[in-house]
Amino acid sequence: MAPSGPKKRGRPSKGDRQVVTFRINTVDAEKLFRIAEKLDMSVSDLVAENIYGYLEGADEAKLSNQEALSFDKAS
Repeated sequence: MAPSGPKKRGRPSKGDRQVVTFRINTVDAEKLFRIAEKLDMSVSDLVAENIYGYLEGADEAKLSNQEALSFDKAS
């Protein structure tokens, strides 16, 4: 029987996540890959980090295309 050493653990969980797919032009994709490599990050982590920053400051109420109908205009 092989000696039993300490068990190797996998990467720690990043929590509940969902796959999101999008397309960008080839030139920008190549730049994204280069930047991720220089930062020693995965492309997924780099994009997610930037999306989190955007979402943190986004006010969903201000993004609505539908304006409220005031009661004086309602029939």
